[in-house]
Amino acid sequence: MSKWFKEFLQTVFKIEPGEFIITAIMFIYLQAATGTFIVARITRDVIFMDIPGWRQKLPLVYMAVAIVVAVIMYLYTRVERKLRRDRTNEITLIVLFFLMILSRYLLLICDHWFKWAFYVLVEIMGSFLIVQFWSIANEIFHTRQAKRLFAVIGSGGVLANIIAGFGVRSLVKIIGTPNMLYVIAALLAVAFVMVFLISGRAKNELEEAWQKKAVRRVNQPEPPKKEKEPIFATRHLKTIAVIVVITYIVSTLVDYEFKAILGDIITETDARSQYYGLFFGLTGILAAIIQLFCTSRILERFGLLPALLLLPCAMFGGSMALFLLPSLLTVTLAKGSENVLRYTVNDAAMQLLYLPVPAAQRGRAKAFIDGILKHAATGSAGLLLFLATAILPGFINYHIKPEYFSLPAMALLLIWALLVIRLKKEYVASLLNTLHKRRLDFSDSSIKINDENTLKVVLDALSSNKRGYVLHAFELLPFVEQTGKEINDKIIELLSSGDHNVQIAALDYLAKAALPIQADKLRELLKSPNEAVRAAAIKAYSAREKQKAAPEIEIFLDDESPLVKASAVSSLIRFCGLNGVLRSADTLKNMLAAQDIKLREMGARVLGEINVPTFYEPLLPMLKDESHEVRSAAIEAAGKLHAEEFLQPLLEELKDSRFAAMAVNALVRYGSAIEEELIAIMDDSQKDPKVRENIPKILVRIGGQKSADAVSKQLLSPLLPLRFNASRALSLLLLGHQEITFDMPTVRAAFNGEVGEFLESAAMELDLAITDGNKSDLLFLDTFRHRRQLNLKRIFKLLEIIYPGTSWEVIYQNLGSPQKNIRANAIELLDNILEAADKALILPIIELTDLKVLLSKNPQIRRRSADERLKDFLSSRDRWLQNVAIYYIGTKKLSTFVLQLEAAQKAADEVVRQSALWALSRMPRHMNSAHYLEVALADRSPLVKNYALSLKAELNR
Repeated sequence: MSKWFKEFLQTVFKIEPGEFIITAIMFIYLQAATGTFIVARITRDVIFMDIPGWRQKLPLVYMAVAIVVAVIMYLYTRVERKLRRDRTNEITLIVLFFLMILSRYLLLICDHWFKWAFYVLVEIMGSFLIVQFWSIANEIFHTRQAKRLFAVIGSGGVLANIIAGFGVRSLVKIIGTPNMLYVIAALLAVAFVMVFLISGRAKNELEEAWQKKAVRRVNQPEPPKKEKEPIFATRHLKTIAVIVVITYIVSTLVDYEFKAILGDIITETDARSQYYGLFFGLTGILAAIIQLFCTSRILERFGLLPALLLLPCAMFGGSMALFLLPSLLTVTLAKGSENVLRYTVNDAAMQLLYLPVPAAQRGRAKAFIDGILKHAATGSAGLLLFLATAILPGFINYHIKPEYFSLPAMALLLIWALLVIRLKKEYVASLLNTLHKRRLDFSDSSIKINDENTLKVVLDALSSNKRGYVLHAFELLPFVEQTGKEINDKIIELLSSGDHNVQIAALDYLAKAALPIQADKLRELLKSPNEAVRAAAIKAYSAREKQKAAPEIEIFLDDESPLVKASAVSSLIRFCGLNGVLRSADTLKNMLAAQDIKLREMGARVLGEINVPTFYEPLLPMLKDESHEVRSAAIEAAGKLHAEEFLQPLLEELKDSRFAAMAVNALVRYGSAIEEELIAIMDDSQKDPKVRENIPKILVRIGGQKSADAVSKQLLSPLLPLRFNASRALSLLLLGHQEITFDMPTVRAAFNGEVGEFLESAAMELDLAITDGNKSDLLFLDTFRHRRQLNLKRIFKLLEIIYPGTSWEVIYQNLGSPQKNIRANAIELLDNILEAADKALILPIIELTDLKVLLSKNPQIRRRSADERLKDFLSSRDRWLQNVAIYYIGTKKLSTFVLQLEAAQKAADEVVRQSALWALSRMPRHMNSAHYLEVALADRSPLVKNYALSLKAELNR
């Protein structure tokens, strides 16, 4: 195949190299399968019309088809995966081939009964051909290939309608209608050859799909049965089901009218075949035009409602014309409108209706609709026709004309249209519900629970014998507006639980809620051998008895347990007035100054619990305590007090990765009072980078438009962690504050910048000619790939802002899946969500693994020589990139960079200076190694100096 033709296929039809042959085979396969069905339908209809009294028998055939096809297809699904998919298809095609040859012979020798059987056989054959084709197609191609190629392959089916229609019209003049069975057999033979070729071309994919199914069938245990939700649990799905039923009833009525009037007007067998051929040829052309040029435009420009109304309105117009002016022309218009619109615009729009339905429920609903409801609707229509044409005339002594069935058809079409209008509202409601459904957010204190069902759930959980359920119920209780006597009694009853965790949860709740409880019950728990229970009982008892509790609580100031001691101090200060403060003051001072780490930690926590901002002085030195536990408790307490004196110390804690998260939580408690100061620090490039990069995490939780505007500016920061945290913060801010607006030009600029950096990193890798096989290249290779991964992560955070309401984190995770189908599905989802301009930027960097191909599609990225790249890296502000470049130069002994390495010996970063010394030591021996060592030995850093000493010793050996 010539190069220009390959490029043409890739540009116009999006067929990638290596896909052309399999696509062509599938195209011919579908063409043969669809052509077989079209020719067979024409032949069987015309042959059936030769039966005496065929019009009265036609409704019985509709019923027979509905029953037999449903049963046969059900049985087929039970056995079809016993063999590999291609083998199943080959066997089916061979059987159908010989059945067609046999049918031609039986037509000569059999009575009219065989024409009945042939009618049903053709419907079975059509079901097999189409189902088997798309089944094998879905196993050969993953989602992304399907998106590109199914439109091309599907055009084979559209083309088959036209060719088969006009082909029958021409051939029947030459060979006659009965001999069209040989044409059907020939088309089946072509389909068989295509499947045989597929077996060789896509053996691996077919084998993998079959083995996966076999392993799942054999190895996986039967899942435990659980009560399933009803198939049509929502009004949305019920309405879809009713519309499908109406569609097939109306379709059957119109089909009957078409055949009845055609059979009455055209009496000669071959002439009927020719008319059928003309009908399918012309409707095929119109359907192709609508499918290729109108369907997507109708959906995009006019939306779902007009697209769904198009078919019932067109069929209503055709049925009305048929009723008023019954003729072959009007019945052709009624039937033709269905053939042209049903499988183009209407099918595409109906598929969209399933989007808001959860995947599992959608699959069950579609299976039930396709497997049962469609056939039931066709059979029901056949039964009604039989009663109206064969039974009713005997009672009323009047034969009902075919066009009269337009009246019930029009009534059903009106109902259809009304249901579509209602369904549009259901669709929007379901979609919004799917997008905005959130789990109960316990951080939102405005949430209140007061409905009886939820209260019963809480009571049942409190009554459970499982600790997890009970503790979860206590988490819900703060959001219950009025607990009621039953719940209150249950909480008091839980004080006697044998589970210490449950007792503590009940006591903590009682410390905050004023429930009627006898003091004696709490006094008993003050004697508990469990220190955590005693500590919780002290708080609950003090909260209830207030100053009267002081004498009993004071005893615990001498308790051996730091936890109990701290609870006593905290309770005396909070609940027992001035006397409580005076009695506990010395104990608190001793705890804060104690040598014991646990006592200091508990002392810090007490200061947080009593929450008096003026008690800040003892906490200040504890923010620098050597103990991790004490320092953590002090940070938490500082956040609770949020005194002005803690602000700078807490900002300093942002530099230490061990305490940064706790410091963020503490600073958030200051709220908007420190917003401007935080923004000023974040914007100041002279401030510590570690502090700056953590500030977006604080601002996002403070919230507000000012924070959003300030964080948005950092999307363009040269500091990578700050950029990432800014993008992450804005995506989180969007979830909690729908009213906030974003500076979209800045967001867009950041988005384009991240894509540009991704491509620039790819160019760097190619410019240095880095390969997996070279050990000296691995560090650079890992660096560039890691950078591109971070670019992609930041890109997805920005997409959360640009396209809110989408599960971008899930898509990003699935892009990294080792399973190609999962990855393809994620890319497919991107293809459907992104606008055209964004799609053109994102999809190539995700799909194209060949960096040369990727950069060829982005000629704006400037390519440079390896030496130019290395010089840039050596002068970069990025310390890691500097070190990697120095390592690369040293490993390859590139002496042309000696001057740059000498300059690196004076860098601010000690690791860079050490790396430069290592690289210089790798250069040829004639270079002045002694000079480099002298410089390093005089270095202020022990790291560099010690390395220089070890290097000097090595050189002297």
